[in-house]
This record gives sequence, structure tokens and C-alpha cells, in this order.
Amino acid sequence: MTESKNRKRISDIVPRRKTAGRPEMRDRKEEVVTTSKPTKRVAKKTPPPPKAEPVKAIEKAEEPDFFSVTVSETRIDAGAPPIFTGASEESAAYYEEEAPKVVRHRKFRRMPRVALVILAVLVAGGVGAWFLLPKAVVALTMKKYPTEFSKTIVVAADRTSINVPGALVIPGEALEARANLTLPFTAEATETVSAKATGILTVYNSYSSAPQALVRNTRFESPDKKIFRLERQVTVPGAKVEGGKVTPSSIEVTVVAEEAGESYNLPPSSGWRIPGFAGGPRYEGFYAEAKQGMKGGFTGERAKPSVAELANARAELIDALTDALESQFLIILSDRFTALPGSRRITLVAEKVEADAENTHTFHLFGEAVMKQIVFEEPTLKDALINEASRALPKELAAKEFSYALGTSTVDFAKNTLTIPAQGKGVFTEPFDVDAFRAAMAGKEEAELKAAVFAIPGVEVATVSLSPFFVRSVPENIEKIEVTVE
Repeated sequence: MTESKNRKRISDIVPRRKTAGRPEMRDRKEEVVTTSKPTKRVAKKTPPPPKAEPVKAIEKAEEPDFFSVTVSETRIDAGAPPIFTGASEESAAYYEEEAPKVVRHRKFRRMPRVALVILAVLVAGGVGAWFLLPKAVVALTMKKYPTEFSKTIVVAADRTSINVPGALVIPGEALEARANLTLPFTAEATETVSAKATGILTVYNSYSSAPQALVRNTRFESPDKKIFRLERQVTVPGAKVEGGKVTPSSIEVTVVAEEAGESYNLPPSSGWRIPGFAGGPRYEGFYAEAKQGMKGGFTGERAKPSVAELANARAELIDALTDALESQFLIILSDRFTALPGSRRITLVAEKVEADAENTHTFHLFGEAVMKQIVFEEPTLKDALINEASRALPKELAAKEFSYALGTSTVDFAKNTLTIPAQGKGVFTEPFDVDAFRAAMAGKEEAELKAAVFAIPGVEVATVSLSPFFVRSVPENIEKIEVTVE
């Protein structure tokens, strides 16, 4: 009996259908059926209770992580009307005690592709950093030896013949350029003149290997039978004969027309002969060529420049010749040589006044000039000054810093020398080959690198660093080895 009393009926724990609209159902009691058979109390089954109202669910928003939490919660509102019908308060309390509790589910989701890609990139970057980022940096501060100097430099085109006590002699070159020019000018005065044409002949000897002397006034005949005479005596060198083959020799000579007049002004021509050799083998063996033609033949009135007019014309001609010579020197000098102010000279070596055949008040001034300059190579000068300055130091050192200034130079074209005063200063240190050191340290351990750095002669301060922090050896690639010397 005790056990049956404690047993709860189904109706006590299962909620009944609400009967608010049917009061007769609310107060219905169990009916007892009596038959002729032995009486038996049968509890009439009540209809199954309706399904409980849907419970309210509260779901939290998904967290932006790889896990999601689904929270389902069922609760009974305190203010809601009771949902029990025909049940005792005890059964209602039991029902409330057995109400579903909050259930939290933690669900592991698959890692997104983006995360996998990022992870792969990080791994690859770490591996790449291991091979690409390692770097070695070495900073050296060397002991310095400052010095100053003052020296006289002699640039000599012929160094073997120069000996200047106390001076520093370096090799140089004497450059030379030549130019000629003819310019027209006007003269106030005129004069009556009779001038003979003149010019240059190139005389050839294909006759024999023996030289041939030609006396003054030897005649030369042009192809059109004009006679010109040799201005002075010359000797034509003998031909070269080798293996039976004769190579003609030659010499240039000046000739003057036999008569005055413009008819002797001839264009360039060849086939000139010496009439004195006619009838013999020498006539064909000696011949001449007028490469520039014959000029200057004139008879009549022509300009007569005064001394002042001639001086002005000469100055203008020299200026024009200077421009022409400087243009030539720009090509000769290039970037190899250094030319100092005052190291050149321009000399007018030839001058000739010629009449103008068409204008009696115009004359032409011909001039030929030579420019000469003593030049040197700047690296040669600097090396000589460094060697000279280092002689005052206690041992052989390398120039870390070096500067100098050159004074006003003086030139001696008779000896082809250029004298230059120089002064300057420099800072010297122990010689150190950075490239050789980098090549030797590639792949070495950190301890070996430090030992090599502090064994360098003349080092006052040195710092060694390897990066990133986990690197313990020098990179194999010398481009990753940085060495600075101060």
C-alpha cells in the first residue's frame, strides 16, 4: 500500500487539455461501472493530453569563429496561466522541477579555404625568410693617419731628359695641330703690279735608286706647255728597288712662272716634265704633279694694304685660325688628357698677301698657324701626389681621403715641359680589400666572422651583426654580406 500511495498517476504528471470552454469536462470524475460480475473498480482512461504549446527557443547568433554554439532553452513564464487540468499541486511542482534545462552544443566547423591559404602562405614565407632574409653587416672604423703636402710638379713630354731637383716629374705629351686659312680684306690704296704665278710641285724619281740633284731655275713644263722654274736647288732622293720592283721616291719643291700674268694661274694637274732631260731615259723617269695648282699670276692694278690694314687683317686671321685649331684640339684631347690654362701657344708660321683679280681694292691674306700644348693624364698626377705624400708616414698605407689644388702653371716649349705648384692633404689607413673579405667570409660561422674581423690590421672599432635573430652563420651569397669602412 505504501508503494501504491507513492506511485504517481499519469494524470498527475501529464497535463490535460484545457477545458475552459467545456465546464462539464473540468469537473468530471471517474465513473464506476457495476456489473453482475464481481465488482471491480476500473479507472476510465482519459483522452491523451494535447501536445504542449511549442516552447520558446532562444538561439544565439553564430560567433565569427571556427566553433558555433546553439543554445536551446525552454522555460515557463511565471505570469502565464497554468496549463494543468485535473492535476494536483504536487504533480504540478514535479512537472516544474523536471522542466527541460538549457542545453549548449559546441560544434566544430571545417576550416575555411581562405584560412588554409593564409596558413600555407605563412609557412612558405617562413621557409623563404630562412633562405632569403639572412644578412651579415660588418662596420669597421680604421685608425687614421692625416698628412699635408706641398710639391712642385713638372710635366715632361720627354721625361728621360728632365731632372729637376726637389720636383716631382710625371710624363706628359706635347700635342700639336696645324691649320691654314685665306680671308678677304679691303684696302684703300692700289698699285700697278706685274706678278708671276707660283706653286708647289711634287717631283718623282722612278729612274734609279741614285739621288738626282736639280739646280736652281731648273725648268718644269706643264701639260699645256707653260714653263715654271725651280726656286732653289734640291736633291730628289733615289727610288727604292726591292726584288726587281722599283718604288718611286718624291720631294716637294716650289716653282715660279717664267712670265707674269694670269695665264699662268693653272688648276691642279699631273704629267709635268723636265725639258732638260728630253731625248734621254731620264725624261720619262722624272716627272712632277701640281696637286694644288699655280696661283698669283697678275698684271695691272691691285689693292695695296697699309701697315694698319695689314695688322688688323692679320689679327682677324689669327682669331679665325685659333677657332679652327681649338676645334681640332677638342677631338685630340677627348677625355683622356687634362689641359691647364697657359699651357698652350699659337704661332703664325706662314703669311702671304694675294691680289684679287676681280676687285682692285680687295686683297686676300693667307695664313698658316700651329697650336702646341703640354697635357697630362689626371690619374697619373693624382697617383704621383699620393705616393709622394705617403712617404712621410710610418708605413705603407692606403689613401682614404685625398684632395689637392694646382697653382698657376708655366710652360717651356723649348723643353716641352709644364711646371705646376701643388698642395693638398690626405687621410691614410691600413689597406683593406672589402670584396676579398666578403668572399672569404661567405658561409662562415658567427665565431669565425668575429675572429676574422678583429684580426684585421688597423681596426679601432668593429661591429658585427647577423639577422634575423635566429641566424648563426654568414650567408653564402656575398650580396647579403655588407661591409662598411670608415
